[in-house]
Amino acid sequence: MNYYTCPKCQGNRIIEKYKHVEDGICFECSGSGKVTEEERQRIEKDILREFKKTQTNKQVLINSLKKQWFNDLDIIYIVDNSNTYSIKEQLKQDGAFFNNSHKVWYFKEQNSKYPLFKIEWQEVLNDGGIGYAVNLQHIIKTKSKDNLKGY
Repeated sequence: MNYYTCPKCQGNRIIEKYKHVEDGICFECSGSGKVTEEERQRIEKDILREFKKTQTNKQVLINSLKKQWFNDLDIIYIVDNSNTYSIKEQLKQDGAFFNNSHKVWYFKEQNSKYPLFKIEWQEVLNDGGIGYAVNLQHIIKTKSKDNLKGY
């Protein structure tokens, strides 16, 4: 019988992130690092299914955040003014939206009546692993030149 390297633990016999359970011993190969052809095919299918599920869940999250934060737009224009409370009714009349999560007013398109800065959704997605919300806050702080309260 031919044996192959376990695709779950890559032949290491343990999985580091599961060190807290049975010292991380790979349950797929019972800690041997080797599996049969049939087991290898089953494990690879399971890994692929889990990867697809993770990617789908990530895309659902991304779509939800884009809808919540960007009103499903690719670009928004944030009002770069620290005191928008006094002009909030005017902002509403001029078509601005309030992002309650990040406490900023924004427009879907350029508006020459207000100082604005542009944020593209792709910038938010390029988060470098810090998280989309933290990245958006960082982008707002950087682009606002410290003009916005709380940033």
